[in-house]
Amino acid sequence: MNCAQWSSVMLLALVSAQAQAQDASAEVESIGTGMGTKLEALESDHFLFVLGVPRTQAQPSVQAAEGAWKEFSAFSGVTDSGELFGSKKPLVGLFAAKAGYDKFAEWYGATYKPWPGFVDNVKRAVFWPQPHPRIATFTHLRPNTPESVRNVIAHEVGHLLIMRWKYHNNFLPPWLEEGFACWIEAKTLGRSNCYCFAGGYGDRATRLDKINDIEWPRWKAAVALQVKGNHDKALKSIIPMTLSDLSAAEMGKAWSMVDWMIAQGEGKFLKFVERMKALWPKDIVFEHSEAKGTAQEKALQEVFGLDPEGIDKAWRAWVGANYKLLKEPARK
Repeated sequence: MNCAQWSSVMLLALVSAQAQAQDASAEVESIGTGMGTKLEALESDHFLFVLGVPRTQAQPSVQAAEGAWKEFSAFSGVTDSGELFGSKKPLVGLFAAKAGYDKFAEWYGATYKPWPGFVDNVKRAVFWPQPHPRIATFTHLRPNTPESVRNVIAHEVGHLLIMRWKYHNNFLPPWLEEGFACWIEAKTLGRSNCYCFAGGYGDRATRLDKINDIEWPRWKAAVALQVKGNHDKALKSIIPMTLSDLSAAEMGKAWSMVDWMIAQGEGKFLKFVERMKALWPKDIVFEHSEAKGTAQEKALQEVFGLDPEGIDKAWRAWVGANYKLLKEPARK
C-alpha cells in the first residue's frame, strides 16, 4: 500500500468515526428530549453511555463495562462486539437518582414496547438489562456511589453478554444468568457486590453487610467450605430455582459452576449456552418448566458428556483442587 492509498484509508476511518460519534450524540439527545431532561453522550470502545451525571462520576462505570467486555473477549475469543450487539453499541444509562432511572424506563417502554408490563416491572428494580430490541442496561447512583455502581455495571454487562450470545428472544435460567453475571463481575473487579442489592436474592433475612462486597478469594473459600462439608445443593435442585429462591450459597455454586465450565476450555461454556438455547422451548414464559430443565440437561450431556449428577461430581473435585480455604477471612 503506497502513501496515497494509506492516506485514503485513514481519511475514511476518520470520517466513519466522526459519523458514528454524531449518530451517538444525536441518539442521546433524542433520548433526553423524550425524557424531558438534558443528557450527555459518552462513547467508549464498545458502549454508548447515556449520562445524567457528570463524566467524572461515570468513569468507574465506563472502565467496568469495558473491563467486562475484555474478560468476555479473553475467554471467548470474540473480538468483534458486533457478533453479539450488532451495528449499534449497547446503551448504558447512568442517572443521578431513581427518578432519572424511572424516566428512562418510561422512554424505553414508549419507544420500543418490548413486552406488556415492561415499565412497571423495571420500576420495581434499581438496575435493568434489556437485550432487545435496543440493547441497553441502566441504573442510578444515589444512594450508591460511583465506585459501588461500577460493580452493578460490570454485572449488568454480564447479563447482556450471556443474553445476547446466540440470542434466542427468551428468558434464561436464573442460576446460569446470575451465575455468569457474578462471575464476570468478580473477574473484572476482583469482588462481587451487585447481587446483594436484591436482598441477597434468597437471603432476605440476612444482614447485607455480611454478604455484600465480597472479595473473590473469600467467596471461593466459602464455596470450598460448602464442598468440603458436602453442604452444597445438587445442580438438579438449583436448575428450577427462581431468582428469589437463590441464596448466597446457591449463587456461590452457580458462579463457581460457570468458573468450572469455562476452565474446561475448548469453548465449552459458550457451546453449552448455545445448545441450551437451541433446545429451549419456544413459548416465552418466565417460570421454570420441565422442558426448560430437559434443555439444560441435554445441553450438559452433549457438551460435557455428563448428566447433572456427573457435573456435580466433576465440579466438586475441581473446586477441591483449585479453591483455597482461607486461614483468615479476606479483608475489605
